[in-house]
Amino acid sequence: MSAITGKPVKVDRGNFYGFAKRDLRKTSTDIATLLLEHDFNDHLSLRNTTRQGCSMQDYILSRPTFGSEGGHQDPALRCGDARPRAWT
Repeated sequence: MSAITGKPVKVDRGNFYGFAKRDLRKTSTDIATLLLEHDFNDHLSLRNTTRQGCSMQDYILSRPTFGSEGGHQDPALRCGDARPRAWT
């Protein structure tokens, strides 16, 4: 939201607006599917499908800011000594 207009800021969604050396997002997913089927005869069969999954998300994300409100730095950017060295 713009501090001046109070409306959403138009940005290029293809750009990266975080801290280049700190922000990250790593995800992984492992899924296994087991299908069991037995035909007793032409009219009777038994089926079972079982699925097991495990997913992981590891992330540190910063909220983009466009200026400061009231002369104070955005609290979302206060993260120890992590200061932006270069915006990309």
